[in-house]
Amino acid sequence: VSRHTMAMTLQNQNVPREQISQALGHNNLTTTNVYLDSFDTNIMDKVAQLL
Repeated sequence: VSRHTMAMTLQNQNVPREQISQALGHNNLTTTNVYLDSFDTNIMDKVAQLL
């Protein structure tokens, strides 16, 4: 699973961003917030459904 898909899947399952940040190995929550907020959730939802 790609990092993008994993991050979005966890977010869609209401996993706290702090835990997503740790799973991605980010040292700073701001990095995770930028990472997750940069995706169009509709597109990522469609991609996740295909996987």
